[in-house]
Amino acid sequence: MLCLRDLIANAKKILEDARNSLAWVALVLTLIALFPVLGAPAKGVARIIFLYIRKFGGKVAPAVEAAMQPVLMFLRDPKVQRILGTAQIDKVLKTIATELRSLKGQLTAARVLAQLDELISAFKAMVAKLKVVLPQSQSAWLLQALSELERVRLLAEKPIQEAISPVQKILDEVAARLELEAAKPQAALHAPSNAKTVHSVPESLHGIDPRNLSNGKKGLFGEIISAFTWILRQRFDGGAVMA
Repeated sequence: MLCLRDLIANAKKILEDARNSLAWVALVLTLIALFPVLGAPAKGVARIIFLYIRKFGGKVAPAVEAAMQPVLMFLRDPKVQRILGTAQIDKVLKTIATELRSLKGQLTAARVLAQLDELISAFKAMVAKLKVVLPQSQSAWLLQALSELERVRLLAEKPIQEAISPVQKILDEVAARLELEAAKPQAALHAPSNAKTVHSVPESLHGIDPRNLSNGKKGLFGEIISAFTWILRQRFDGGAVMA
């Protein structure tokens, strides 16, 4: 699922310094996790790994190594297991690697910009509905977040074009690292009981037919609803939106 908070964090980082190429790469990584070529498990794994790649400043090998425990926790989650069925984790990792390479082949600046436009449009429509029922302080914060995303969009044409090649290289490297992980003995592909869960699986997955999970025509409203809930809770219940 798209995490809108990641996108807002990307926008804030870009607006601090629009010349920061890594910030634009991070934005593209956030957006491509929505592309329909990725199935639901791949989207979850990609989002975890991309988070670590941002933390490691774009260095893929240490990022994937650090991400594997939470990735395995995610894949062992009962809700994800329901989607995966009897598939072994090594085969799942190989499938995700294949999907990432397919994504690399379909990656263009035009597609990324179209995804950003669609998301901003969906966000704008939802803010318009929410602002009439939310307290003024919450409405103001959401409107500011929307404004920041729109400002980033005005700047985005050239930087996103320049980010495509580095992101394609990242996708290739991540796919290769996942294949290396898949080649390990099965006993090594079990998350330890004390591993940290980076991303829990939304309750909405319970009622999803696994056969429909790769359908790219569900629209973005369902993708961003849970992110809105998280943002409002973190922003107004004493938390802080991630930087």
